[in-house]
Amino acid sequence: MFQYEICLEMAGFVINNPQGFARKVSLKGLIHRIYEYDKLLRHHLVNTLISMANERGVLIDSADIKKEKIKWKDELSKLKKWSDIRNGATGHYGKDVASQVNLVKSIDENEVMSVTQAFLSFNMSIIRVFLDAGKGSVAHQKNQHG
Repeated sequence: MFQYEICLEMAGFVINNPQGFARKVSLKGLIHRIYEYDKLLRHHLVNTLISMANERGVLIDSADIKKEKIKWKDELSKLKKWSDIRNGATGHYGKDVASQVNLVKSIDENEVMSVTQAFLSFNMSIIRVFLDAGKGSVAHQKNQHG
């Protein structure tokens, strides 16, 4: 679901080709979705998926996940810089409109696109770790039984 939503936002940006300040405004959705999903992934989702896999006898090597984090570290670290933008201009609206406008003006289009592409690749690599582990478990079970 996440991959689809992000790709849809990116496609909308390219197709609509907003100009001027609207270009930055149109990137707010990407920033918000990626920021929130990254938080969920780091603090909950990966650990939950590992636990679920282990309960089903599918062993996940956390080193594989760490390897992917390291591979995408430079781009993923830029997400932390988006905290102020997320809190002040994408997720919440407050009374200080000037501050919100300045936060939106600070959005770097190239950075958003490169981080988005890296995050999609990182997310796919995490999905592949779980998929490969599941396939290995199924193959192992088939070999034991037949």
